Amino acid sequence: MLLIKFKKRYPASLMAHLDVLRSTLRGFTRAGIVVKRSEGFNPHFLVYFTPPLPLSVESNAEYMCVDTEMNARDFIKAFSNQTVKGLDIVSVHELKKNPNVAGIVTYSDYRVYVDLTEEQKKIIDEVKESDSLSIEYTQKDKLVQKEVRNLISDIYYDEDGLFLRLSSGNNNLRVDRLLNGIKGLNLKFNLYDIVREEQYTGDTDLIPLYKLEEYEK
Repeated sequence: MLLIKFKKRYPASLMAHLDVLRSTLRGFTRAGIVVKRSEGFNPHFLVYFTPPLPLSVESNAEYMCVDTEMNARDFIKAFSNQTVKGLDIVSVHELKKNPNVAGIVTYSDYRVYVDLTEEQKKIIDEVKESDSLSIEYTQKDKLVQKEVRNLISDIYYDEDGLFLRLSSGNNNLRVDRLLNGIKGLNLKFNLYDIVREEQYTGDTDLIPLYKLEEYEK
C-alpha cells in the first residue's frame, strides 16, 4: 500500500474529483503500474483519495492511497511523467495497510493570499478571541445557519494574507463559506487565491498524513 502526497495546482485545480480519478487511473495504465481491484460483480481499482476540494482551490497537500505491490521508488520513477499538468508528486510512503485517508482526516491548513485592511484584521482578531461564530450560506437552494467556531482550530493573518486551520473530513468547514459568512469581513477573494497546505489526522495531537508511515512502526 502506497500513500502519495501530491500537489493540485492550476490547471489541474479546475478538474473535478472524478476527472482526477479517471486521469490518475489512465496514468497508472500507461506507466504499467498494477493496482489491485476489489472483488465482486463490479470490481474497481483500490485507489483512495482524501476529501476533494472545491473547483479552483489549489493544494500543496492532497493525498491518495494505492493498493499495489510496487515500492515507492519504482512508483515515483514510473508515474512522475504520467500525471496531467498541475498534478505533481511531493512524496510517496510505503504503508502496511490501508489507513482510510478519506475517513481519518480531521483538520486542514489553508492559506488565503489576499491583502487585508485594518478593519478586516480587527474582525479576524475578534473571531480568534470569540467563543461563538454563526455563519449563513446557501446549500441546495436552502439558507443554512451554522455555528462554526468549534470548527476553527486557528485563524490569523500575516504579510501573506490569512492562515486558517479548519475542521475537515466528517465535520468539514469549507474555507470559502467561512470567509463569505463572517459578518462585516467583506473579503474580496477568488477561489484560486486559496491553497490547502496540509491535512491532518487526530484531535489534539495532530499528525500530518505524510507521517502515517512513522506511526505504523
